[in-house]
Amino acid sequence: MVNITHTGENIERINKIIEVSQKRFGLYGFEKTAMREIASDMGMSKGSLYYYFPDKESLYRAVIEKEQNEFLNIISEKFKQMNDPSAMLLEFINIRIYYFRKFLNLGRFRFEEFMGVRKIMGDIGLDFRKKETILIKEVIESGMQKGIYKVTNSDEVAEIFMELLIGLAKSNLHHKDIIYVENEDYESMQEKARIFSQIFINGIANN
Repeated sequence: MVNITHTGENIERINKIIEVSQKRFGLYGFEKTAMREIASDMGMSKGSLYYYFPDKESLYRAVIEKEQNEFLNIISEKFKQMNDPSAMLLEFINIRIYYFRKFLNLGRFRFEEFMGVRKIMGDIGLDFRKKETILIKEVIESGMQKGIYKVTNSDEVAEIFMELLIGLAKSNLHHKDIIYVENEDYESMQEKARIFSQIFINGIANN
């Protein structure tokens, strides 16, 4: 997590900086975005920007965490409105594809830039993956309690679900110079995800 110790009015300024940075990072990537450009977008000096974020890496982390938290909140709120575990798994996949397309920095990375931000993304990427896996585990356990799924290890099954889903997305985009979901890629990912979800759900169903 990005540790921010500012309080009061500074929090509003920090949130605005993150919002402005989110757009610029999304459009130009990490490597091609300069702190002076973000400061200019904010109408503030670069020195003032460094008061809130000591370097570009910490600001980028804050942007990614913002997008991650928004995505997880959307999923959690959607799940509260649903009762069918299988429908929840399908909805998770659909929302995940949609929002990774919508969120500029979760969905757009140039391969060469990804290598440059790997260290930045490392721990928050793992933390995000764990949170997603926990959501899936809870859905699977709900299905177990309702007698819908026959599963002996919900942790393992949830982890496999996420590994397969992430692998599916990567295989669909491996030929791209830019990981950006075009309309045709989006439709292909949706169809493959639909097939995958049906196979997975049938595989754990308590028939």
